[in-house]
Amino acid sequence: SREEYGIYVQDEILFGDNVRWVIGARGDDIDPIGTVFSPRTSLIFKVAPKHTMRLSYNRAFRAPSMVQNY
Repeated sequence: SREEYGIYVQDEILFGDNVRWVIGARGDDIDPIGTVFSPRTSLIFKVAPKHTMRLSYNRAFRAPSMVQNY
């Protein structure tokens, strides 16, 4: 067996009515790998009343399967 724990935090910062900055992070502790950090951030622009444009960056992690571990 293995144990996995994770936590995620996110915040949103408004720059006026047309720009939002979303920033978040996830931390996972996976036995036997250790701690993994996955950040994400997005800038969201309101370009028209019903349209937005997003510029994003994130990094993800996939835990190995039980077969890959052993």
